[in-house]
This record gives sequence, C-alpha cells and structure tokens, in this order.
Amino acid sequence: PHDAVPARITLGVTSLLTIITKQYQASLPNVSYIVALNVWLSCCIAFVFFSLLEFATVIAMNSKNKK
Repeated sequence: PHDAVPARITLGVTSLLTIITKQYQASLPNVSYIVALNVWLSCCIAFVFFSLLEFATVIAMNSKNKK
C-alpha cells in the first residue's frame, strides 16, 4: 500500500546499513587499488541510497499536492 511509509523507509535503511556493515567486515587483504568487490558494493550502496532519496522526494511531492 502507498501509505506504508515506515515499513518502506525501514526496509531501505536496513538494506543500506547491512551493505555498509558487510563492506567494512570483509576479511580481504588490504590493497592500494580498487578491486571489483569495492565497485560492486559502492554501486549497491548508491542504488539503495538513491531509492530512499526517490521515495523521500515522492512523499514530499505528494504531501505538497495534498495541501
């Protein structure tokens, strides 16, 4: 449903925190160059962040239209 705002935000924030935690807990050797895993995790973080941003924008625009 469109009015399940807390559930949607909780899902997005939980996904974002899980990805960030996974990135920092990776037991890979430290290297001075970017590996494919760094790029993949950065893209995942960006997609989750932008989906939360899009949802917040839609909620803000929807509340403006109701006024």
